[in-house]
Amino acid sequence: MAGTMFKQKFHRGIGLISAAVIASMIISSCGNAAPKASEKLSSKLEPFTGTVEHIFFHPLIVFPQISFPKSSKGGYICDWFVTLDECNKIIAELYDRGFILVSVKDLYEIRNGQAVKKQLLCPAGKKPLIISVDDVNYYPTMQTHGMAKKLLVKDNKLVSLINVPEGGEKVLENSELMEVVDSFVAKHSDFSFNGAKGIIALTGYNGVFGYDTHKLKSPTYETEKVQAIKIAEFLKKDGWEFASHGYRHLQEGHISAAKLEADALRWRNEVEPITGPTQYHIYPFGDIIRPEAPELSILMKYGFRYFFGVSFNSGWTEHGSWIYENRIPIDGKYMMGIVSGSRNSRFCDIKKVIDPMRVKYFMN
Repeated sequence: MAGTMFKQKFHRGIGLISAAVIASMIISSCGNAAPKASEKLSSKLEPFTGTVEHIFFHPLIVFPQISFPKSSKGGYICDWFVTLDECNKIIAELYDRGFILVSVKDLYEIRNGQAVKKQLLCPAGKKPLIISVDDVNYYPTMQTHGMAKKLLVKDNKLVSLINVPEGGEKVLENSELMEVVDSFVAKHSDFSFNGAKGIIALTGYNGVFGYDTHKLKSPTYETEKVQAIKIAEFLKKDGWEFASHGYRHLQEGHISAAKLEADALRWRNEVEPITGPTQYHIYPFGDIIRPEAPELSILMKYGFRYFFGVSFNSGWTEHGSWIYENRIPIDGKYMMGIVSGSRNSRFCDIKKVIDPMRVKYFMN
């Protein structure tokens, strides 16, 4: 599975906290309660001058009883993914804290080959936020560890095909991040500005959305591709955007120019026909190519102008013809307070949102 080290370079040297510290974290408050959105928001649009935050997830753990049992994969899953229950609570807390979903298109545009910053007019009292989700490909490890195995459209709704604990598979609603956000926005339209939802980052080496779009010589290839396009078109109409996450999820800051070129070409040939063109490139592992590195021109040749890394502080940097932004990971390490600063998260109260099964896993 790609990303067996998901962004681990940014957690290097940070060990597991003790059971006592975990217990203390869960018992204690994780910051002052934010006022409810309805108590402080208005419909008036005002210029926003602060930093637009960007958080990201991986596919959701629907059945933690499958994911968390003590094993080599159990720890891996626990570290880098959040549960469906945690995600539902985080989205609700984001709303209560006044965050509103926006698109990168609300912030910048590429005009005459140059990145031009826009003036974001935001509803008064709202804090603009971008959400992205990586690896919506459903690698084999995900499929066997309590996560979705395939996305479907049923009755004009996005749903997930999932292996269930009792055996077999079922089609379930509201069990993946896109479904959770869609459902929440349907009930709270003021959580989305101009219809924005989020960015979906895709690799290609193991297909997309659970479809075998990487098996070019398979007799079912065309059928799989058509189904994947159906999912992509549904998501785009629903306000979701797509990003390249590299074809093979490589550490792009540490590979040769030839390997990077070959990887970008495969993404264009196999994934872009499904998603359509995109100017967004999300670095696998957050392993960025430095601005001065000549390899960056390879990615720009393939049309990418917005590049995203991983950090624990949001920030945008303009580089003339392209833009770089940090994204903040919302994952298991964040939930457990292992990463510096997460116990005082400005996005959620960890004490309230953490899944009891996650705590039980670490306490045992």
